[in-house]
Amino acid sequence: MRCAGYAVETFASPSEFLAAAPPSGPACLVLDVRMRDLGGLALKERLNQNGNHIPVIMITADEGMNLREEAVALGAAGFFRKPVDGRSLVDAIEFALSQEPLKTTPRRQCRD
Repeated sequence: MRCAGYAVETFASPSEFLAAAPPSGPACLVLDVRMRDLGGLALKERLNQNGNHIPVIMITADEGMNLREEAVALGAAGFFRKPVDGRSLVDAIEFALSQEPLKTTPRRQCRD
C-alpha cells in the first residue's frame, strides 16, 4: 500500500483500532475476516452500529460459502479470497475511496 502512495497505519487487533482516534481524512479499512478478539464481520457490524461508514475491504482464506454474502449484506466495499493480487486490492481501495461521500467526521488513512 505504501508503494501505491497510501499512508498506512496498522493495528494489532480490532479492539486497538476501535480505541484509536478517529481518522482525519479519507480512509479505507482492509481487514481479515478472522482476527483476534473480534472477527471482520463483527467489526464491520459494530462500525455500522456506531455510524462509522469507513469503507471496509475484507480478505479471507476461509472457503465458507456465505462469507461474501454476509460481507456484502453488511456493506463491505470489497471482498477477496487469499492470495490477493496486489493490483486488484489497490484498485478496490481506490474505488472504495472514490465512492465514499464526503463526511464531516474525520476518517482514518488506509489500513493493511
